[in-house]
Amino acid sequence: MIRATIAFVALFAAALAAAWLADNPGQLVVNWQGWRLEAPVAVVLIGLLLLFGLAGLLYRAWLWLGRSPEVLARNRDQRRERQGYEALTKGLVAVAAGDASQARTLARQAENLLQAPPLTRLLSAQAAQLDGDDVSARHYFEEMLDSKETEFLALRGLLTSALREGDRVAALDYATRAHRARPDADWATKTLFDIQAQAGLWKEAQATLADASRQNAMPAEDTTRRKAIAQYAQAQAAEATGDRRGALKLFDQAHSAAPGLVPVAVDGARLLLAAKKIRRASDMVETCWQENPHPALANIYQALWSNEKPGYVMQRLDRLHALRPGSREGRMALAAKQIEARKFEDARTLLAPLVADTVSSLPEQRLCRLMADLEEGMSGNAAAARDWLVKVETAPADPAWACTECGAITPDWAPHCPACEAFDALVWQALPEPATGSSSAPEALVDQGVAAQQDDPDIAAPSHAPTPDIDERPASA
Repeated sequence: MIRATIAFVALFAAALAAAWLADNPGQLVVNWQGWRLEAPVAVVLIGLLLLFGLAGLLYRAWLWLGRSPEVLARNRDQRRERQGYEALTKGLVAVAAGDASQARTLARQAENLLQAPPLTRLLSAQAAQLDGDDVSARHYFEEMLDSKETEFLALRGLLTSALREGDRVAALDYATRAHRARPDADWATKTLFDIQAQAGLWKEAQATLADASRQNAMPAEDTTRRKAIAQYAQAQAAEATGDRRGALKLFDQAHSAAPGLVPVAVDGARLLLAAKKIRRASDMVETCWQENPHPALANIYQALWSNEKPGYVMQRLDRLHALRPGSREGRMALAAKQIEARKFEDARTLLAPLVADTVSSLPEQRLCRLMADLEEGMSGNAAAARDWLVKVETAPADPAWACTECGAITPDWAPHCPACEAFDALVWQALPEPATGSSSAPEALVDQGVAAQQDDPDIAAPSHAPTPDIDERPASA
């Protein structure tokens, strides 16, 4: 619009000038060296305009000729850059598709065409990794360390390579540098922590978690659990060196951070029991039980009161069971104690829902053994007891600590799987049932049990059931 307006104004001015010259004709006379030149003023002005226009065209042509090599070079560079980025893009697609040969060919093309070493080195490194050429990949990654833009990517590539080769010293160095470069990166923080934990550098691992908390690099729940496990490992180390006071402090800290972590509560209670701090040990076990009932908790809980009369121990177990009414572990622990005390009807009532739940699946071995003890003790029915003992041979193994990464089974929990060294991968779980063999629960037991409890074996009593009153004995705090 502006250009059109300017053109219109220029044409209008030219028309006015032409009209004025037509109304005011004249002659331009030049006498020089005997020469006499005469011409109308309008012709002279038109000639001058043409002369100036020709001069402008010649000047522009001269400028174009002077800059043509630069223009040609720029056009050539732009064409090469376009072809280079096209090769780079296709190379990344080839890497994603797993075509190592095509990726390396395109990486070489991109490297020849582009003046952008960081980008082409990244593609070359990825192509080499895909092709299994770790030496070349490491070479490209090391070259990428010289560029601030690609340093972090290079450290990740070198770290991955070091972990694959089992070079933990180099892996720790790369992970530390990556975490220092980007403390807010989740993978860098987790990897550094895992390497430090595997090396037993628990204090350094806790410092890494402190950085993660400040930078919000990991979810708070994940950070808290990792911190508790690190404190647990330090507590074990302190106990091994005879520093029981330091170990107790660390167990307390770990328990506060992760109240449901069973090994912390069990080992902490064991140490408190040795220090005759029964009430503190009891509180630790009960707090953990509310979140995560476990047979090891029931065992250490009974050990706390081993010097008391059986009736009092029964009261304590009843209290523990009431903290998580209906839990499978609570039923079994209390039923075992009731069978021992010859309170068979009470034991049958507790076990009835568990047996009812096995109508469609095999009962686990410990339940079979409990039922055998119950049948023999209650009625002296050796045949029924034998039937339950026979079921043990085909029953699934009792729950155990199993690794979620490699599936290894281990009797004790540890921060790392003893088979694959995965961190915090051991979970307490039921083991798979045998492929053959089946067993159904005796209908008589179900009939004699509490029918209302058959809906869910994890409900032994209403959730509002009061905690049993216990004759508290004096105990050390």
